[in-house]
Amino acid sequence: MSNLFQILIPEMLILIIPVTLEIISIRDCFDLFCPRKKINSYIYELWCLIATTLFVMLEYSYVPEYGKIIIRLIILFITVKMIYDAKTIQKMLVVTVSVFLIDFFFYYLGDLVLYIERKIDFGIRLNSEVLEFYTVILIRMIQMLLIKIIKDLLVRRKTESFAIKDTILLLSTPITSIIMLFLLYFINIDSVDIHPEEIYLQWCIVFINIVTFRIMKRMRGLYENEKSLIAINSHMKSDEENMKAVKETHFKIRSLAHGITTQLFAVEILLKNKRYQEAERYLSKITETVEGNMLPIHTNNLVIDALLNQKYIVANSKKIKLNFNVQDLEKTKIEDNIFVTILSNALNNAIEACDKIKPGKERLIDVNIINEEHEMIISIENTIEKNVKIIDGQIKTSKRNKEQHGYGISSIATVVKENNGTFFIESNEHTFKLLVIFK
Repeated sequence: MSNLFQILIPEMLILIIPVTLEIISIRDCFDLFCPRKKINSYIYELWCLIATTLFVMLEYSYVPEYGKIIIRLIILFITVKMIYDAKTIQKMLVVTVSVFLIDFFFYYLGDLVLYIERKIDFGIRLNSEVLEFYTVILIRMIQMLLIKIIKDLLVRRKTESFAIKDTILLLSTPITSIIMLFLLYFINIDSVDIHPEEIYLQWCIVFINIVTFRIMKRMRGLYENEKSLIAINSHMKSDEENMKAVKETHFKIRSLAHGITTQLFAVEILLKNKRYQEAERYLSKITETVEGNMLPIHTNNLVIDALLNQKYIVANSKKIKLNFNVQDLEKTKIEDNIFVTILSNALNNAIEACDKIKPGKERLIDVNIINEEHEMIISIENTIEKNVKIIDGQIKTSKRNKEQHGYGISSIATVVKENNGTFFIESNEHTFKLLVIFK
């Protein structure tokens, strides 16, 4: 039994630890170059297990070096083809070679460091096995950490991942692990042999790092879910306000219809009694009443009419002036659902911004839609309480409301990009403008 824990398991761990770190790094490299297929996440964990086994067997086999390189490339290519969404053979080959070269760079770096270490006179006799063990693990740990950091930075740029302080806090674990490995390296540099306790300690360090990165992944998922819930709550609140405005308008229209019916009855009596001038005055009043309460938008597109008139009702209920300059939209360059996404999000943001302006100041939204044969232009400009900071086409707001404010703009940007359009936003001290162009 003592041989199992003192000899067999430590010898296995000496083989497994560096390869495990290498496989995790390779997987993260793949994630940098192409998205994963939408399959069960356990498939990727199974791949790590299988790849680790294959790489360990390959590393300590009698296959020539060039043969090992070819087999590694084949394993990497099969990985891209089976579980990553590279789509074309050309991209599969590019990703395979790129990941291989990155991994080979760190492999060569380890050999270079070992060569330099053997050339340096430490004043002590070095054990080649101890030196190689600690050097390889250090290099592989650094490889994993660097690729993880790059991956996190790219994910943060695309999705605005969770707070940077949380990232730094979690990344302190692998950084501390590297420092510990350096200390162990210098403590054991003159050791005659590798002790089993040191190997178990190394495995614990690796395991802690694997768990830490899993926690980071889960936290990112929870953060994205929280952000989605905030956005959904915001939309629900907006829909609730819209429903309230529609109900008020419905009541107003019913009251108007009742009033017109009464007035028409009065006109009928006047006409029967040949009091034509009074009847004419009554009809003029009815005309003025109807014109004053008619909805302003008629674009020959029922879906867009319904949306714009609804937003007009909401804006009117909040004492916001909403001006329209809209051309005929019977035939457009984009589908109605895309149109609705752009207009709904943009007008929700504009109404929300105007609603925050203090009473007495101008609350104004101008909507201009040009629909011509060669291009369509959607321009929405609204007054604002204070200047909005825009960096790289994204709105930067206070940290407390960051998730809620930028959601509508990011939705518009995504839809426009997917449909080959162009998207601009700009802001000055008093106004915010959104411009979308489809050609």
